[in-house]
Amino acid sequence: MNGTECPGSDRSISFIILAVLSSLSGLVAVTGNVLVLLAIYTTRSLRTTSNLFIASLAASDFLVGSVMDPILAVRSIKYSYFGVSFNDKNPFKKGVDFLWIQAVIATTFGLLAVSVDRYVAITKVFLYDSMFTSHRSGYLITFIWIFSFVFASLRLFLPDSKLALLWVATAILSCGIPFTVTAYCYLAIFKAARKQLRRIVNETTAKETRRLEEARHRKTAWTIGIVIALFFFLWFPSLVIASINLTLEQGCKKENFSRTVWIWVEWVAYMSSAVNPWVYSMRSAEFRIACKQSLGLQKTRIIPEEMISRSRARPSVIDMGTSNPSPGNIKDSQIRISPCNDPVNKQSKFKDCNFLLPPVA
Repeated sequence: MNGTECPGSDRSISFIILAVLSSLSGLVAVTGNVLVLLAIYTTRSLRTTSNLFIASLAASDFLVGSVMDPILAVRSIKYSYFGVSFNDKNPFKKGVDFLWIQAVIATTFGLLAVSVDRYVAITKVFLYDSMFTSHRSGYLITFIWIFSFVFASLRLFLPDSKLALLWVATAILSCGIPFTVTAYCYLAIFKAARKQLRRIVNETTAKETRRLEEARHRKTAWTIGIVIALFFFLWFPSLVIASINLTLEQGCKKENFSRTVWIWVEWVAYMSSAVNPWVYSMRSAEFRIACKQSLGLQKTRIIPEEMISRSRARPSVIDMGTSNPSPGNIKDSQIRISPCNDPVNKQSKFKDCNFLLPPVA
C-alpha cells in the first residue's frame, strides 16, 4: 500500500488537539518522573528495596514522556492530519512499533512489580525481607527491561504474516496479565485492611478512635479502587481497539482506522506515565519534602523526625491509604506485626528496617 491508494485525511482539528494534548502529557510525565528519580537519588531514606521498583517505573514512564509522546505528536500531524501513509515495512513504522511495545511492557510490568511488592509487604510481613532483597529486586527489574527490549525486537524481524500474532501476544502481556495480577494484589490488600479494621474496632471502645480507623479504612478502599480503575481505563482501550484492528482486512479501511482511532488510544495509554508519579509517589509526604529539597525549595536537608520514625516501621494496612500516617496512629496490635519493631529481632536478619512502603494513590 502506498500513499496514493487511500484517500487523504480530512485534516480534522482533532488531530491538532491530539498533538497538543500529547505534548502536554509528555511534559507532565517528564517533570513528574524526573522529580521522583531525583528524590530517590538525593534522599538516603528513600533508597529502599521497595523504592527500587518505583524508580524503575519512573524510568520507563520518563522514556514514554520524553520519546513516545513527542513521536505521537508528530504522527498526529503528519500521519493523521496530512494523511501520509506508512505501511508495515516502512522503517519509521517499524521503529515506532518497536518503541511502543517496549514502552508499554516496561511500564505495565513495572506496575505489576510495584503491586506484588506491596502485596508481600502488607500480607506476608515476615517473609518480605527475605523475599525482596536488594539483589533479587535488582535482578527482577533487570529482567523486566531486558525482556521488554527482546520481545519488542520481534517487530523488527517477524514477517508481515505474523504481525497479528505479535499484537495479540503484546495485548495479553501488556494488559491482560498485569491487570489480573495487580487487581488480585490490591484486592488482597483490601481484605487485609478490612480484617485489621475489625480487630482494631474489637480492641477499642473509644468512639473517636473507631471513627478515625474507619475513615482511614474508607480511604484505603478508595485508594485501591483508584489504582485498579486507572489501570483498567488507561490500558484496556488499547486491548479492545487492537482486537478490533485484527478483524479488519488489509487496505484503506484498516489504515484509516489506525490513523483516526488507534492514535487516540495510544495517547490514553501514554497518559498512565503522566499519572503514575502522582499516584505512586507524590502522595507520600516524604517524597514531597525530598522533591522540594532536590529543587532547592526547602533549605533544610533533614527529614522530620516523624518521617524517620515512620520509615523504620512498616505502615499498617489501614495507614497505607493515608498520605502521612504518623506513629501515633499505629496501635500496639499493628506495631507487633512488624519484625522491624520487635525487640527480639533487633540483632536478626531484618536489617533493612528503614524502608517506607510507598503509598498507593
